[in-house]
Parts: sequence; C-alpha cells; structure tokens
Amino acid sequence: MKINLLLSLGLVLVSATHVHHAASDKNLIVFHQLSGKWSSIYLASSVQKRIEDGGDKKFSIKIIAVREHDVLFDLYLLKDGKCIQHLLVANKTEKNNVLKLDYEGENTIYVEKADAQKYVIFSMHNIQNGVETVVLELYGQTKVMKESVKKFFKNLCQKNRINKDDIIDVAKHSSAL
Repeated sequence: MKINLLLSLGLVLVSATHVHHAASDKNLIVFHQLSGKWSSIYLASSVQKRIEDGGDKKFSIKIIAVREHDVLFDLYLLKDGKCIQHLLVANKTEKNNVLKLDYEGENTIYVEKADAQKYVIFSMHNIQNGVETVVLELYGQTKVMKESVKKFFKNLCQKNRINKDDIIDVAKHSSAL
C-alpha cells in the first residue's frame, strides 16, 4: 500500500514538472523583445510573507534590458515603506524562456506567457534553505490589462497552489509598489 502511494506521488510530481516545462517551451519569445519599461499588474507567491511589506520578493520591475548573455532587471523593492532601486542580472540558459538568477537563494525564472508589446508573465522558482517558493508576476506595457490575461494569471496561480485571495493587485494599490 505504501509503495503504491509513493509511486503515485512520484508520477504526479513528474507529470507536474513535465506540464510546467512543456507550457514554457511552447510559448517561445525572443528575449530582446521584452526590453523596455514595464508596469506591475499582479504579484503572487506560494509563501505570502515573501511578498508582503518588507518581504524579499516584494518588488516591481520597471525596466528590462536584454543583453547577449543575460537580462538586467531594474526594479524597486519595498522596504520600510520606501521603494529602493535595485538591479538584478539573470543569466540566459540553453532553453528559450528560462533564466537563472542568484538572489535570496537560487532562482529559475520562466517566461510563462508574453505578448512583448502588451504583457509578460514570469514564474520564479526560488530555492532558499531547502524550501521552494514560487513567485508569479504579471507586467504590462500599461496598467490596463485584458481580462483573458488576468484569468490566465489566476489559473497559473491555482496550478501553483496559490490562493486567488493572496494575489496582490499592484495596479490598483499604488502604495504596494
């Protein structure tokens, strides 16, 4: 009985990983198209305290600059009620739509879905002290976003076991970032 349970759990984990990577691979985007100014729309995390005020993942990307081997994220962190500018450099990988970043642990960033002229959805899988946190971010060229894109984001949250009530609507709460 225990062996069947363990095998079932293993198959579920393998299937979930395969689905995630398959979804990322089929939405090919040329990174240089993402260069430019962006506005935060939604922010969500599997560990809520990391995106609350003072959390290390409560940030908003303002500018993305794509270079040959890496991607620069000019962002603002919210600490002690103040926005602090910060620059992060993520390395491109051999897989399209996947970046690696060392910041508060090891991070793998996936471009889940994008229309470079309108929006981009990132999922960041962070491993810190052996614990995985998933952070989902929706950015737009403007703060107005189609409902279909918001729905895709909310469904992605659900797939990552993030409660829809835990999504921060950054566009509505300008004090959030």
